[in-house]
Formats: sequence, C-alpha cells, structure tokens
Amino acid sequence: MALSFLRRSNMPRLLASLLCCTALILISLATLYWQTWSLTRQQAQNAAERAMVQIDSALLHSTQAARAALPLASRPCAEVARELRVLVATSPYVRSVNLSRHGRLYCSSIFDEIDLIDELQDGQHERFKLNAVTR
Repeated sequence: MALSFLRRSNMPRLLASLLCCTALILISLATLYWQTWSLTRQQAQNAAERAMVQIDSALLHSTQAARAALPLASRPCAEVARELRVLVATSPYVRSVNLSRHGRLYCSSIFDEIDLIDELQDGQHERFKLNAVTR
C-alpha cells in the first residue's frame, strides 16, 4: 500500500509532475548559467577597461618624461644627471631615463655616466622606444 500512488490511473499525473519538475530544474540551471556567464563577462570587461586606463596613464607619464628629457640629450651627462634623477623622481611609472648618442647610452638617471651599447637601437625593439633622441 505504500506505493499506491503508482497505480495506472495516477501515472499520467505522475509523469506530468516529473516533466514539470524536470523542466523547472532545466530552466533554473539555464538561467543560473546565463547569469553567471553575464556577470563573468561584465567583470572581465570592467577589469580590461581598468587595465587600459592604467596602461594609458603609464604611457602618458612615460611619454611626458621622454619629452622632458629630450632637450637634455645633447648636453654632457655631468650637467644633466641631477635633472634626470629629478625627472624620474617626479614621474610615476618611470624607473629610469637614459640618454643615447651614436648608438651608445652615455648617461643614466641611476648610474650617471655610463658607456653601454643601446640595445633599443635595432629594429626589433622599436616599439619600446617612446621618443627618438638627438644624436
């Protein structure tokens, strides 16, 4: 008698109830999936927009520092080393400014006078250069 609801006369109602429950569960899962996907997509888009703003800000400050250093490029390192350090200290995102002449770095805001090959002179690193300096 415990399984009296399984009589033949109740089977259509039982199947209809199971079908409704299954449909409700599937609709709920589909809705949950769509909401999760939408939320994740929106969060990713917000994170990408914040990253773009930060990158733009870093590039803007770097470009401003490069433009400020451009007039110093033709002068001897002993005269401009202090100005380079002040420029780096007052520019967010900028860690150092180097001056180059004839393919060689001759002055750095970190090390003052130096003599190194300017590795950014070859074409493969062209995208990393902000401004060409006078040679």
